[in-house]
Amino acid sequence: MRELIYYPYFEVKNREWLKFALLYLDKLDPIIPDSGDIFLSNDYTMIINETDLIQKHRPTYEEGRNATLDVIEQIERILKHPKPFREIFSYSDFISRWKNNHEQHSILFREKYIDYWEEFCINNQLGQITDRGLMVSRDIANIYMTPADYFFRLTDKIFDIILDF
Repeated sequence: MRELIYYPYFEVKNREWLKFALLYLDKLDPIIPDSGDIFLSNDYTMIINETDLIQKHRPTYEEGRNATLDVIEQIERILKHPKPFREIFSYSDFISRWKNNHEQHSILFREKYIDYWEEFCINNQLGQITDRGLMVSRDIANIYMTPADYFFRLTDKIFDIILDF
């Protein structure tokens, strides 16, 4: 089996799925920036250190730049014309929720984007700066990290993708 990008978490959440991965996959590549290593569990760190299954993908500047520019273009389109997107986000006033600080619980680590992303989110009230990156709503994080919009921009390899929602 080919190498797989794992999304959206750093770690596989389901132990049964992880057992399957250990037995049947060649490689699993979660996108983990350097600053994300401290969030890895001891068990996951042991698997990384003692097997060749998990190979952390470190986002490059170029990947972050490409993702930032593409996603800003998409979100600008949504902000200008939200009505066609209401069904996708499951609530009619989704933009207000995106801008609500109490809905901003998902962190995008700084290594995954360029500074212009922070500026864009702050200017549009879509995020808050933290010491590790930008705190945004789950929807904004998912838009940023959506496979079609992030993983296919990876510059040095071709990956298959596996999601764990």
